[in-house]
Amino acid sequence: MIGEVKTTLPSKWKFHNEKDTKDASPQEIFEAEGLFTDSMISIEQILKGNYAEPTIRARSFMGETEKIRWVDSSEPAFRKGKLTSFF
Repeated sequence: MIGEVKTTLPSKWKFHNEKDTKDASPQEIFEAEGLFTDSMISIEQILKGNYAEPTIRARSFMGETEKIRWVDSSEPAFRKGKLTSFF
């Protein structure tokens, strides 16, 4: 699929329902195995197969809060307004 990133949602962590992400300590984030960030992507082109929905939600296991930046060079970085391809 090829699509355009329309929205990047705020980063979350494994325990975001128990404690606000912005208040999580670096140690808590580390112990929870990091942050994740969801993006809403508008499908522009399907290269193989079919997909009925015009928008999908894609997750990358990296993210940023006011205190912490969690990066992983093997994860896709979805940027708002950019075209991206993925499988």
